[in-house]
Amino acid sequence: MPSADWLHASQFEAMLSDLRPAIAKPPFSERKLRLVAVACCRKMWHLFPNDACRKVVVFAEQVADGKSDPADLIVHQREMEKFGEELGRHPAQFMVWAARECCNESAWEAAQNTAQELRDRLRKERGDDVARVEEIAQCQILLEIFRSPFEGDPCDEFPSRWTTAEVRLLCEDFMQTNDFREFNLMEEILKRAGCTNDVLSHVRQKTGHVRGCWVLDALLGHRMRVN
Repeated sequence: MPSADWLHASQFEAMLSDLRPAIAKPPFSERKLRLVAVACCRKMWHLFPNDACRKVVVFAEQVADGKSDPADLIVHQREMEKFGEELGRHPAQFMVWAARECCNESAWEAAQNTAQELRDRLRKERGDDVARVEEIAQCQILLEIFRSPFEGDPCDEFPSRWTTAEVRLLCEDFMQTNDFREFNLMEEILKRAGCTNDVLSHVRQKTGHVRGCWVLDALLGHRMRVN
């Protein structure tokens, strides 16, 4: 998919295909791919049937950030598999499968399968049109986390002078709380640090920010691709 088309795409699978390890050279960070799955789940947090499912998603998030052992992903997958089977054909089963797929050992498959399960949940209860709206929202999550797979790594574009103590403290606070409602506060702080480009346009957006945001990651030194 050409760069301009990717930035305006509305088909999740087509966009995600450009991030496949077999296509992307060098490959994209597994951390960011798994955070796509997590962000898709957090967007539908209220639809998970219990806290056990949410805790599994949080575990996947911790694995992405190197705070939990990826060897335990399979344990949580099996836990959700058992719970989903007990639910039978209940609509909540799709949410359980989404939590399970967040813990897929393949980060790329975690992103793909989790998003699909969540769309299937909406399609089952509310129809194709609502599922289509959700797919467009998932495409926005890809843009939020990756910007564009055809551009350079933002880490290479951000001068060190932008990461002032004030900027870093605010970034770490967003990461700690997972609350991005005041992300636009970054605009004035980055201006004071000398930032003048499209980064400011991104951070001034009042909604749509998630863990793994390409600006936040670049400021904290999280690379988009595997070196």
